Amino acid sequence: MAPSEPPPYSQPVYNTETGCTLVTDILAKNQLRSIEPHDYQLEGICYALDGVDLVATMATGAGKTGFYCFLMLVIDSYLPSLKIQTLPWPERRLPLQEMCGVH
Repeated sequence: MAPSEPPPYSQPVYNTETGCTLVTDILAKNQLRSIEPHDYQLEGICYALDGVDLVATMATGAGKTGFYCFLMLVIDSYLPSLKIQTLPWPERRLPLQEMCGVH
């Protein structure tokens, strides 16, 4: 039996240099104020956007609420172009090419 191809969602899309830059740019251009997330917050946001289930444990004041809010700001920046629907696991991450305007 030949080895099967890895599923398409096994490759990171946001947890890459391009994806991290995109997320950083979105947060920097926030309407209320420019946001510069900590590296661990940026990494967690990118994993979450890739559809990876994530548990973040940090000390009080380390940025758990910021992590969640920053993730919501990034997702909110794409809502006009997204069709909100319930999708099975492989398709639940956000389409990077669509968000970057690349078709």
